Amino acid sequence: MVTPMASVEKIWTFHTGMAKVHRGLLEASSKNEICWLPILCYLLIHPNGPVLIDTGLGSNMLKRRRKWWGRALALKFHATFEPSMDCRSRIRQCGIDPEDIRVGILTHLHYDHAGAVLDLPRTRFHVSQRELEFALKQRGIAGLRKGYVGAEYREAWNLRDFEWEHTNKLEPFDVVFDLFGDGAVRVFPTPGHTGGHCSVLVRLADNKEALITGDAAFTVGQIESDTPFGFLPKRFGGSLSKANETLHRLRTFARRRENLIVLTSHDPEQGDDAVLGPSVITDG
Repeated sequence: MVTPMASVEKIWTFHTGMAKVHRGLLEASSKNEICWLPILCYLLIHPNGPVLIDTGLGSNMLKRRRKWWGRALALKFHATFEPSMDCRSRIRQCGIDPEDIRVGILTHLHYDHAGAVLDLPRTRFHVSQRELEFALKQRGIAGLRKGYVGAEYREAWNLRDFEWEHTNKLEPFDVVFDLFGDGAVRVFPTPGHTGGHCSVLVRLADNKEALITGDAAFTVGQIESDTPFGFLPKRFGGSLSKANETLHRLRTFARRRENLIVLTSHDPEQGDDAVLGPSVITDG
């Protein structure tokens, strides 16, 4: 039985691939620097069991790199991916059996966030209904240009809608999905990058919290330092105006909360922490 004030005991982070890019692709920056863009996932250790936030790339990535668009992306972005980086391998490196992960959350269904859904058939993934409905309509090159590879999730039976509840506890966000009903892992809509994009608030011990933004912010600086979006979030977002509105609301949200750790999916410095393998962001 989980207590009403349960908290997440530990957060693991790992990347399932990296690409070499100009910093300006991620955020508006005067720095003329090249950095590694990581594809980060988060594994929460909750009293009810481990919870996976996004899957990154899965076993199909090696096959997809042999296709023309896979080769083109790898060449353009100097992408690094090895079999030891796929989601299941990374989970094992955290000391967790992938078969023991029964609950997951997908911030959205872009291929770099949902690429291993089919590799984890025993995990029930929660995803926005709006996101799922839109993603299932995306096919071929047109879908790829929007960030979707339907083969990664179209045959999955284990996708489940969030069950939103109205709340004023996460102002300025007014609906929430409480994963376990104990306030430890709460999901809320952050549309813009995609129409059904969501972010996750995690309660830790000692009055600490972690905000996992997915792609609502590409870097921590976009939340903490008001750094504007770069080319990639502008070009591959569903609605730039909604993405900017959501980013503003996330900044307001973050400033109202003390002891908040901001975690994104593509921050280069956070990727550096996991370059040698999974690392612990914080112990609760």
